[in-house]
Amino acid sequence: MTITTATNFFVSYRSRLGLAGGMVVALLLGCDQGPEMIPVHGQVFYQDQPLTSGSVMLQPVQGQPARGEIQPDGTFVLSTYAAEDGVVLGKQKVRITCYESQQPASQRQPSSQRVEPMGLGASLIPKKYTSYATSGLVVDIKPGRTEPLLFHLTDE
Repeated sequence: MTITTATNFFVSYRSRLGLAGGMVVALLLGCDQGPEMIPVHGQVFYQDQPLTSGSVMLQPVQGQPARGEIQPDGTFVLSTYAAEDGVVLGKQKVRITCYESQQPASQRQPSSQRVEPMGLGASLIPKKYTSYATSGLVVDIKPGRTEPLLFHLTDE
């Protein structure tokens, strides 16, 4: 028969507390701070004019894509996890969309020439740019990058 005393309980409790505290410290020291991010901005042109609406998306080899809304002057700022936090480093495939539904209401114009995918309205740029697989656009985001990304879209 084993008799549990207050001393044995206290020692056992302190040991468990110490072990738990050590595990917390180890976890904190070993926690991944996430991928290195860099702020990225740019501008999109279509037929040598700034694209006035739409979105730009960059897809890294692994992880969450970055996204930015195209402003009326064609500029955009990319966000991945939080507003304007930037993009992870490395090569990124690019896709750009500009559908009738993405335009401000004052700019929307009916179009009978293009197909309407999923109720977004007609694409206002060539369809090839709307997919990572067909856009032909790739960027390599390197540490210290400060120059804007410039995308010149054509009908070819």
